[in-house]
Amino acid sequence: MLDIKLFKNPRLASGAAASALGSVAFIGFLFILTQYFQFVRDFTPFETGLGIVPLVLGFFFGTTIAPRLVARFGTKLVAAGAMTLTASVLASLSFLQIDTPYWVIGIQLSFLGIGLSNLYVSSTDAMTGAVPAANAGLGSAVNNLTRQGGGAKRKKRGAYGCTTQHGYLT
Repeated sequence: MLDIKLFKNPRLASGAAASALGSVAFIGFLFILTQYFQFVRDFTPFETGLGIVPLVLGFFFGTTIAPRLVARFGTKLVAAGAMTLTASVLASLSFLQIDTPYWVIGIQLSFLGIGLSNLYVSSTDAMTGAVPAANAGLGSAVNNLTRQGGGAKRKKRGAYGCTTQHGYLT
């Protein structure tokens, strides 16, 4: 069972909050991005999937450098930098237009992947490092809970917002 007292540890609580916030932003962004690609840019579902490849490549690159960054600069600094990068990229992506060249979007997506991967690695390090080694599975479970809970919250709100805004719900 999850002992709620664990969240009194600021390292675990801040790691969980960062992970949940990153998941809310990421899942919400993916929901909007697929709509943008398919309905604004007239991409097919296959082209939309290909359009997200730079994000995945950014994740791959970010996860290879994140452990070294955490070891060198510490969890707090890497998490703060990753959250700043992620927020900056998401803010810049909010200005996309119909005629925005794809290469611009691709570069932004790759930086988003780098930011999110560093955020997830540093928050995972914070959560698993905050519990005793004998309870490492519990730290991992909290990590999964915050990511999935944050993502589910965003999907629910995003879908509800789109349906109510366009009058699909009566």
